[in-house]
Amino acid sequence: MGTFGSTVLGGIVALAAGPALAASLIAASPGYTYFNRPGSDLGSQQAALRECLGLAAQTKVQRALEGGLIGDMLQLAQEDHTLQANVENCMVVQGWRVVRLSDDEGRSLAGLGQADLAQRLSQWIGASQPHGDVVRAWANEAASHASRRTGQAPILGGARSLSLAALPPEGSTPVKPYKWEALPKSAGPLMHALKPEELASVPADSALVIFDIRGAGITHGMSFMREGPDIETPAWKLDGRSNILEFANLGPTFHGLPQAHLMAFALPPGRWALFALGGSYSLTSFCLGAAAFEAKAGEVLFAGKFDYDADQFRPDFALTDVSAALAPWPALAARLKPAPWINGTRGPCIGQNIYAFEVEGAPYVAGYHWGGAAAP
Repeated sequence: MGTFGSTVLGGIVALAAGPALAASLIAASPGYTYFNRPGSDLGSQQAALRECLGLAAQTKVQRALEGGLIGDMLQLAQEDHTLQANVENCMVVQGWRVVRLSDDEGRSLAGLGQADLAQRLSQWIGASQPHGDVVRAWANEAASHASRRTGQAPILGGARSLSLAALPPEGSTPVKPYKWEALPKSAGPLMHALKPEELASVPADSALVIFDIRGAGITHGMSFMREGPDIETPAWKLDGRSNILEFANLGPTFHGLPQAHLMAFALPPGRWALFALGGSYSLTSFCLGAAAFEAKAGEVLFAGKFDYDADQFRPDFALTDVSAALAPWPALAARLKPAPWINGTRGPCIGQNIYAFEVEGAPYVAGYHWGGAAAP
């Protein structure tokens, strides 16, 4: 993704980063850990780990430094940290908990062979009260301001997943990173908000969708993807129209409301998923379960107010500001309504990190059983 791509500066910044914070999507939980889910067994855990390794392998880590032995070593370290972070994120979304052991016990177990380690862990994998300390479970962390949602993986410190070490090497299928197909000009990404004078001339075969974005800057942005018939088939292949919308907080402010950071877009009809957040020279993809809204031709929707500085990053649907902004266009104001969000849209795993993002209180896509849908 060009708008929020990693840069060499991002890699250099990563060199100074310390160990992972408690709520981090860019680095796995530090220390010796294993995965636990009450009622599960070794076989189900290994199947979940292989699935997560495949999804994590679709992502791509940009080089921290170019050239030389040191640069190559740093790159390998960063790739390893990012892989472990993505596997952990994926397991957590699937309902697994991260359990940490003491350093002494962890070192002792790490010295075992794969089969012996797997046998030891099998005693704890399905326990309701696992051996060790539960340090992480599903909590919709991408919505929390306290979480490290985007950024380069740290080079120093890190995690030691005993569950990964206990996974037999056979049976793993290499997965190539997701590759974007060349888009026809008509399907190019939508990146520029409409000017006020363009609002009344939105084509009848499009939806007018308005966003209120607060606190974002030039290095932070949101990417939306229009859902296709399946993960492998982008929507533009069906109708030749754009399936990508991405922006930072750089759009024009509506007339008369300098305090409202409103941006409006004419979108092709379909289900538009918030599939990634960009920032700190990286991209976190919500391919494991994204919140999305359905936009129909002719509708005027308010997707909500998203505030990057709020404790919770989620849409506020109060229509006061946006209704006032549309006052000069009463025909549009009369059709204005909140966007109907739904959780659990799957998509391709891109960028550097993967996780899920949910809008609190929204329903789930039929058949989605991860994230909050898997919570007891």
